[in-house]
Amino acid sequence: QRYFINVLGQPLQQFFQEKSELCIVQKAEKGIFGAKTLSASDIENRFKLLRTRVKPILDMLADKTTKENVPPELIDILAKLTVNRAILPQNFCFEFELKRLSFSHYSTLKDMKPQRAKMMIAFFVLVRQLIFNIILHPWQSQPTLQKSDVLRRYEKSAVIGLLSNRNVKILGSILFHVVYDFFLKSVPILPNNQAHLPGDLRTKPIPPGSLKAEEQRVDADEIYARPPKRLEEDDIIDGLYTREQLSAIFVDRKAWAEQIKALVEFWCDKMHSLVEELSLIHI
Repeated sequence: QRYFINVLGQPLQQFFQEKSELCIVQKAEKGIFGAKTLSASDIENRFKLLRTRVKPILDMLADKTTKENVPPELIDILAKLTVNRAILPQNFCFEFELKRLSFSHYSTLKDMKPQRAKMMIAFFVLVRQLIFNIILHPWQSQPTLQKSDVLRRYEKSAVIGLLSNRNVKILGSILFHVVYDFFLKSVPILPNNQAHLPGDLRTKPIPPGSLKAEEQRVDADEIYARPPKRLEEDDIIDGLYTREQLSAIFVDRKAWAEQIKALVEFWCDKMHSLVEELSLIHI
């Protein structure tokens, strides 16, 4: 977390203190006559502001991913998750990750190709740390925000608090689906990849639903708007906006979504190269 707070402090603070509505999900907020339906102009106006908040975060992240800024302890963790013969902790990885990895007869990692290593790096750094800990729960993870306007609005005002909640949730959801879609397409599943191991040697995933986008104060209209079926991504961070709910981004503004994906891919390449370079020193 220190890594993100140090390198992303300014764009994250700007985002967390945003007082305008950024959510572009239909019926995610309550209006006078119930769940609010957004007009095309509402969505476009919110998107114009949203894109000015998202790209600076990713630009800064990529720019600051250097040996001078990335803590050695983070390099150590990532190296130990991405090398052959590594033993993964139990109940740590997501099922999504585990079924795309290759395991030896000793339950250690093998055949760790670059794209698999990048997947492990992205899910640890971007999904667990940046999206879940920093973006979705900023007032819990960052001491500097404990006395901020964000926390006061979130705790003391039901209406404005929900706006803050929707804003962090829309950012977290967009970034999550970009990461998820990228590795869904680029790292294939390895069927029965632990079938050769006895049960006590198989690496078990983190229980589904362990990570929740919202611990409290969930808008009833948002619950109503959620699709009834569970998708695979629901087992990673429960309660995010679905890709279908984000069609205004991933369908109607696909070109922008591809730009965000390219930035995430660039960061993955850069961090992977850094881990490969520095892990020989720190392991």
